[in-house]
Amino acid sequence: MGIVPAVKLARVSLPLSPGDTIILMSDGIYDSGRRSWVGRYLTSLIDDEIESGRQYGPRQLADRILGEAIRQYRGRTADDATVAVVRLR
Repeated sequence: MGIVPAVKLARVSLPLSPGDTIILMSDGIYDSGRRSWVGRYLTSLIDDEIESGRQYGPRQLADRILGEAIRQYRGRTADDATVAVVRLR
């Protein structure tokens, strides 16, 4: 955001509850490979949690998302690739 002069911000409010997970990622994650991979990949992680009966921790989720972004870029990212995952208690 800091290098783009015409960024327009939008405020979004959502109700959050204990157990909710917030995933923040830089454009280096989102823009890696095909953009459509992010939603499909997150859905597959959720499905895996449901099927296995276990929940990934925030670090595990961030590592998996970053790993998939690097795979989408075929081993190298073209931009910074940052993922932050927070689970509310």
